[in-house]
Amino acid sequence: MSVLSKFNHGITKVVEIVCMLSVIAIAMITISAFFSRYVIQQPLVGTDELALFLLVWVTFLGATLSIRNRDMISLTFVIERLSRKSYYIVQICTQAIILSFSLMGFWFGWKWLVSSSIWEATSVSLEMPLWMPMMIFPVTMLIMTLFSIESIVYTVKKLNRPEEAGDL
Repeated sequence: MSVLSKFNHGITKVVEIVCMLSVIAIAMITISAFFSRYVIQQPLVGTDELALFLLVWVTFLGATLSIRNRDMISLTFVIERLSRKSYYIVQICTQAIILSFSLMGFWFGWKWLVSSSIWEATSVSLEMPLWMPMMIFPVTMLIMTLFSIESIVYTVKKLNRPEEAGDL
């Protein structure tokens, strides 16, 4: 196992834990908001905003996990008909496109995050600095970059290995 694989494995565990805790928090926030609004008749301020921020975090972090696990949505009926070598070349090209997108997303996301329009802004209900929930975009783009690099290395190794049974 390479250093990058070990590092990415650690990141994956952290991302999985954050996703699980976020989903639990969303459920608890939604239940408490419902209870306080309809049972106690005293709505909690900011619950919808916090649940929305957490949902965005779960979505972006879940996307990184799909890159890591090579579970992205795809139309496989064409690519599965290719030869083994062509299949892996298409996989490498796909990962290279994802890598390019994530690098650009990280660069522009970071520039956007540290801009005064985000850095100095606060959320409406919670009055929380907006850079806190918005930092998920450049962070996940960086994680996707690491996962894409690992996937390209993995696929190149598989391409260079002799063919094995069930190798696609």
